[in-house]
Amino acid sequence: MTVESVEAQVESLRSSASRAQKHYTDLADQINADTTLSDTGKSEKRREAFTQTKDELRGLLEREKQLIDDEIATLRVRIESRSGTGSTDIIAFRDAQDRADRLADAEEALPMIERAIRQRDTSLASAVFRRAMDAGWQTVVDTYLAAHPQAADVIRDLNYMTRARDNSFQRTLAYALFEG
Repeated sequence: MTVESVEAQVESLRSSASRAQKHYTDLADQINADTTLSDTGKSEKRREAFTQTKDELRGLLEREKQLIDDEIATLRVRIESRSGTGSTDIIAFRDAQDRADRLADAEEALPMIERAIRQRDTSLASAVFRRAMDAGWQTVVDTYLAAHPQAADVIRDLNYMTRARDNSFQRTLAYALFEG
C-alpha cells in the first residue's frame, strides 16, 4: 500500500464518520420533534440511536488506526530489510540492534553510524539508524540518509504516517459524537 492509498482510505472512513454523525443529529431532531413520544420515550430512542452510532464510529476509528499501524509496520520492514535476509545477516542485525539499543544519545550514536557506513556494515548502520529514528536524533538520521538517499522516501513516508498516527486531536474530532 502507499501513503496516498492510506490517506484516501482514511478520508473515506472520516467521510463515513461524518455521514454517521449527521444521520444521528437528524435522527435525534426527528425524535425530539415526535409528539407521539413521551420525554422518557424520546430519551430512550435517542440513547439507542446514540449507542448505535457510537459503535459505528468506534469501528471506523479502529479501522483507521489499523490502516495507519499496518502502513507503519510495512515501512519499518522496508527500512529494516536493508540489512540482509540470510541467516548470518539476521544474526549480525540482531547483535547490531542490541548495540544500537544501548546508545544513550546522538553524540554516542553519530561516530558509530559514521564508522558503520565507512566499513559498509549495513547491519550496524541500519540498527543505529532505527535507534536514531525512534529517539529523534536527526543528525544521525541525516548521516544515514546522506549515505543511503534511496531510503529518504521511505523515511519521509514513515514520518508522515507516524505523525498521522500520533495526531489524536484530529482523529478524536473526526469520530466524536455528542448527544442530541
